[in-house]
Amino acid sequence: MSWTINGTDPRTLGLIIAEISGWLDDPARQFAAVSVPGRPGQLIVNPTPDVAVQRCVARGIIEGTDVAACRANFDKVKALFGASAGVAVAFLDAPGRAVTAFCTRLSAAPGAAQMISRKIAVEIELVAFDPYAYDTSTTNVAISAVAAALALGTAPLRPVLTITGAATNPVFTLKNSAAVTVGSLGLTLTTVGGDSLVIDCLKRTIRLNGTNRLDALSAGDFFSLDVTALGIFSSSSWPTLAVAGLGAGTAAAAYKKAWR
Repeated sequence: MSWTINGTDPRTLGLIIAEISGWLDDPARQFAAVSVPGRPGQLIVNPTPDVAVQRCVARGIIEGTDVAACRANFDKVKALFGASAGVAVAFLDAPGRAVTAFCTRLSAAPGAAQMISRKIAVEIELVAFDPYAYDTSTTNVAISAVAAALALGTAPLRPVLTITGAATNPVFTLKNSAAVTVGSLGLTLTTVGGDSLVIDCLKRTIRLNGTNRLDALSAGDFFSLDVTALGIFSSSSWPTLAVAGLGAGTAAAAYKKAWR
């Protein structure tokens, strides 16, 4: 099984993985439902389901040229997976994508033999609280009054929108593959040459030259790019995004494609 952890091939640390279970599963969806008196079954109250965390278990061995080297490699593997910020896991069938996961268990097979062996059987349990894989490179799309296509993966994401330079009361308009408006975000503010306005739809922040300007949001809301909700059926029908009120400024949308 070929994979990388934080860009490192674990085989260089003596970690040889024989199998991984659960990683390619589509993240489970969780629907909130309630019982209604007089109505059979249950009623779904959130048409957009929550997505469960993704779990997987990797099984293999840690080896070394001798007992001491095996123990040293085990220590290195523990340090690698013990990062408090999690680890970026990628597989060679999709090397440009990575999932951020956290190691919840790294255990050695039972038995005294492991204390004198140059090979130790191990199990590694990983949990991804954000279960989607994201491109390791960022997609940047120039936005103007003319709608620009936004190429996506298979999972929803929230972009970062940037306006550089002069603009007056800018309004972003998101349309689906049928050219129907499905989202907008309008601001009441004026920017001038040299200004940088950053709208983070994930963090739900608006900053002008680093200063909070959430008060400028006057219409619409932060939006998500969701391939299912936007009605995308092929790469020839991506959603589009345009912005009005740019003036002499320029605008862009930045994001990392997300994959189930």
